[in-house]
Amino acid sequence: MARTGGRPEKLWQQASTVRTSAVRAAATVAMSIAIFSTGAVQGQVALAAQAGTAQPGDARSVSVVERAPNQAGQRCFEATGTHHAKTLIGNTFYKFTHSAQFCTDGTNVVGVENREHRFTDASAFASFGDVIEDSVGRMPAPEVTSIKKARVDNCLPVKGCISSKYPFVRLTLRGNGTWFATTGESEEA
Repeated sequence: MARTGGRPEKLWQQASTVRTSAVRAAATVAMSIAIFSTGAVQGQVALAAQAGTAQPGDARSVSVVERAPNQAGQRCFEATGTHHAKTLIGNTFYKFTHSAQFCTDGTNVVGVENREHRFTDASAFASFGDVIEDSVGRMPAPEVTSIKKARVDNCLPVKGCISSKYPFVRLTLRGNGTWFATTGESEEA
C-alpha cells in the first residue's frame, strides 16, 4: 500500500472534519433560503391582505407565487380566480378558472401575459360555449383588470338545453404586486 503522507488515522479524522463542516455549511445555506423564502411569502401575503375587503358572493384569493424579473426592476406574479357553480342540491356543476401572469415596476402594472381559462369538475349536464368576454385593461397603470366571461348551458338528455349561465372571473391586478379575484355568474350575456 502506497503512503501519501501522514498517518491513516489522521487522514480519517481530517476527512471526518471536512465532511462535518460541509454538512453544517449546507444546512446553514438551506435554513437561510427557507427563512428568506418564508419571509418573502409572508410579506407578499401581508401586502395582498390589504388589497381590498371581501363582499358576500365574492371569491378573493391572494397570490404568493413570484416569477423571476423579466426586465431590470420588474417583478412578475401569478393571479388565479375560480368561480365554483353548484346545483340546487349543492353538488358541483362546474368550476370556471381564469389565470394570468402580470409584471410590475413597483408602482404600475406594465404587462399581463399568459391569460388562460378552463372549465373543470363539470357535470354531465353542463355544456360549455364560447368565451363571450375576454379583455384586459390599458397599461401601464397602477391597477389593471383582466376579465374572462363564458357561456354554460344546462342540458338535459330528453328536454335539451333548458337554461344558460354566464360565469365570469375578474382579476384586479395592482402595481405593488397584490391582486384579488371577483367571481360570479349572470343570466345575461
